[in-house]
Formats: sequence, structure tokens, C-alpha cells
Amino acid sequence: MKELYGNIKYTVRAVIDRPWAIDYESKKVFTVAAYNNLNLMDGLRVRIK
Repeated sequence: MKELYGNIKYTVRAVIDRPWAIDYESKKVFTVAAYNNLNLMDGLRVRIK
């Protein structure tokens, strides 16, 4: 997504540390396309087990 004066890209990196095995690593670049107030979305407050 290109804007008139540039853009902002974010990078997220995740590592799953597994003892006695090879770790899983991933790195992704993404751009936020729209502003959303996550505080107003009730489903996001549910804890994931």
C-alpha cells in the first residue's frame, strides 16, 4: 500500500524455543491498511490457552 508521502512497514519476529530440537523461527513484514480501535472489539479480550 503506497501513500502520497510514503508508508510505514512493521516487522515481527517469532521464535519457538524447543529444548532438544531445532527451533522454529519466522520473520514477517506487514503494513497496517486501516486504523481499528482494538479496545472496542470484545472478542479480542478472550484469553487463548
